[in-house]
Amino acid sequence: MVCVPTLGGGLRADTPANCTYEDLLGSWVFQVSEGWQDKDINCSLMARCLTASITVHLEKLPVAVDDLGNTGFFLTLIYNQGFEVVLNDYKWIYADASYSEKGSEVTSYCDQTLLGWVHDSLGNNWACFTAKRLVPVPLHSVHTHLYSHNDLLWLEGNFSSIVPFLLLLILKSK
Repeated sequence: MVCVPTLGGGLRADTPANCTYEDLLGSWVFQVSEGWQDKDINCSLMARCLTASITVHLEKLPVAVDDLGNTGFFLTLIYNQGFEVVLNDYKWIYADASYSEKGSEVTSYCDQTLLGWVHDSLGNNWACFTAKRLVPVPLHSVHTHLYSHNDLLWLEGNFSSIVPFLLLLILKSK
């Protein structure tokens, strides 16, 4: 009997960013798009529409404070790739750390994020945001894997056509 694992809903890959808790601590500027969008907001289209900003200080877990003195909390690194802040009745949802890839070398920019989402405490009033730490942290560069993030995305889109090929390889190896 041959068992082939199936991936319901497709293959998902984490980002290759690799940041530490210490990289998070400090002051960040969150740039935010116009709000009052629904949860289906497409942040990739909103990247040039970041019109407002707020400065947030991430202190020892779990304290987050803005420049107006509002306090909230932040979740430590989610995996080693991003973070989440709850502050002043808004939830700044998981923003991945920025990164670049060159072959198998991944450079993590742990002092800036890719686009993330923000919404009010009721799950309404969605917007997009990015965050940048006021004081940069050193880059983290590592050789992580043989396959790039784009290779994994390609695999996700072509998974159903690869299954017969994998079965053939398994059967030939016996």
